Amino acid sequence: MTKIKERTQATLDNAQSSLQTGLTEAQEAVQAGLSKAQEVVGEQSHLMGKRLVKAQQKLSDVQESVQESMEQTRTKAMEVLSVGSTQAGKGFTKAGENVKDMKEALQENYEHYQQKRQRARTLFRLGLAVGVVLALLYTPKPGAEVRSQLFVQWQAYRARFGF
Repeated sequence: MTKIKERTQATLDNAQSSLQTGLTEAQEAVQAGLSKAQEVVGEQSHLMGKRLVKAQQKLSDVQESVQESMEQTRTKAMEVLSVGSTQAGKGFTKAGENVKDMKEALQENYEHYQQKRQRARTLFRLGLAVGVVLALLYTPKPGAEVRSQLFVQWQAYRARFGF
């Protein structure tokens, strides 16, 4: 049995040696893989850092461009509003002048109308007086009778109008 024991021991030692060698090789492979992974991560990290810096620079450029564009747009809008306000002010001034001119024209027309109306009344009264005088001159009644009727009529008008 010693032989079997020795053989088993030899097989066991051989297996242990193979296992030890395999374990060492596995550890070396894992270590190499880990080193390679760390190296790749380091490289990728460095590349990502560079890309991040580039992206931040591009973002900064875009922000500057947008700010410049917005400033130009704001300036242009202010110019347009200024011109529009000036034109509106001129328009309101012109409208005010037109209203004033219209008022003056209406007042002149009204005054002219009043003058024409006064002239028409005066002419009507004058025509009435001339008509009465002519009617009296051509009436077939004697003068004393016409005068007495005129006097009576005159007294009636004075009483009515309070002369």
